[in-house]
Amino acid sequence: MVAENDWLRLLAWYRCEGGVGEIYSETLALAPGSSIDFVLPIMPVRDGGGYWTFINDLRRRWGLNDFCVRLPIFWGFARAEGKTPEEAMAKSLGHLGPVMVAHGPWLRSLADIRTVTAGAYPKLPPGARRAPGGTPDFDVEQFLTFTHRAKYQDQFKKDVECMRKALPGVRVIQMMHPAMEAVYKPLASRWPYAEDAILTEKGTIFEDGYYSRVWMGDYVGKDWGVLYFVPRPGSAYLEALLGGVRESMDDCGSDGIYCDEFSWAGRSRVYSRYDYSRWDGCSADLDAAGKVLRLKSDNGFVTESCQLRITGEVLRRGKFFLGNGGAALRSVNSLPVARFVEGGNGYGTMAGAHLANVPLILGNFGDEKSRKGVFEAVKACLSLGCVYSPMAVNLLLEGPDNFVCKLHPITVQELGPGWVKGRERMASTVSGSYDWPGRVATVRSYVYDAGGGLVSREETRRVGAGDKLELRVPEKGLVIAEVEE
Repeated sequence: MVAENDWLRLLAWYRCEGGVGEIYSETLALAPGSSIDFVLPIMPVRDGGGYWTFINDLRRRWGLNDFCVRLPIFWGFARAEGKTPEEAMAKSLGHLGPVMVAHGPWLRSLADIRTVTAGAYPKLPPGARRAPGGTPDFDVEQFLTFTHRAKYQDQFKKDVECMRKALPGVRVIQMMHPAMEAVYKPLASRWPYAEDAILTEKGTIFEDGYYSRVWMGDYVGKDWGVLYFVPRPGSAYLEALLGGVRESMDDCGSDGIYCDEFSWAGRSRVYSRYDYSRWDGCSADLDAAGKVLRLKSDNGFVTESCQLRITGEVLRRGKFFLGNGGAALRSVNSLPVARFVEGGNGYGTMAGAHLANVPLILGNFGDEKSRKGVFEAVKACLSLGCVYSPMAVNLLLEGPDNFVCKLHPITVQELGPGWVKGRERMASTVSGSYDWPGRVATVRSYVYDAGGGLVSREETRRVGAGDKLELRVPEKGLVIAEVEE
């Protein structure tokens, strides 16, 4: 069952003017005689803490402070040179201590894309009837056996084995997207999950032109594109996704899954939020007067089963799941999984991570080419009460005590402007006297200067629950206070 509040989060927005708050919807339309109930908790803030009191109270009420992200998760990694693959891996990641890496190839899609764009797609024999469109020698029947995917998964398996051999402490999760597929558009109806295509208001399959160009290159002019599908309950597409997830963990030995666009709940048409092939009973395009223009289905709601089943496959195996985007459904938000929001989408989106167990921000913004740039990104995330999650910046960092790896492990207890408190550590860019949220413990402070250099590992001190922890942060620097077992 989807909680009543889930529809409110999916369908409603908020605005405030003249001291009056208003909840409104641009998409809600019910059939005559039907109804929907919303639960609207009101949480007044009386201590003067404003937003931060509110969000921390809400996190506690929703039970979001009990999940630990134990390792820094590098979304890809820069490769160092080495005489052997194992040596290259060791030089790339070995200096960082235990880490997790989200590694490609993207399940299903990258194999299809690379096979096509390399011109290695199966070709019709001479004399056979030509395919319609811009790739007339394309043999759709052979391509749709997807046998070309095996060598990509074999290579992933070898990469996992190589990393484990070189770095026993490394964990590897495989990347996937739950909607995007490389498709030959003149024969799109032949794809095994054609019935699961997302349709636009014009009745065409949804395609993002940007991603088609990025992934398919010149083959866009040969009628290939990146089209979007929705894994509805019981659908062929859902089974295809689940099959890939199982293969990654069971056959290739991955330690879990990274899933892009996991909530399907963008504010508008961006990506694949709405499907006009059917109606979910609540969603519609409305004109300014509230008249229904078109009925549609909200994939943020329809994919609840998919989200739960993918995470279930991972969690039942005792493995790790990382999703892109904030959760929109109570059933998904309560799971012991990690999520990040992409920093590259702008500072205004980062607070969207505040209702994740650990509010991770992917570091795809700012200067990713220098240690100073990465350090500035770490501080930018903390300024909004969030935790930086690295891109492929591994070669810019020095030793396991660097300012990225020292952010973990962390089980968040409280967020603030410029700092994050956890059971295992606190990171802050702001000097002050802080209530210690953890048990009686010995704490050591790692102090970083304005360039991200580690200038001291201050002597340990004992603090207990309810004690004050004094932090003195260098100008434009950072302090990470870590519990020592």
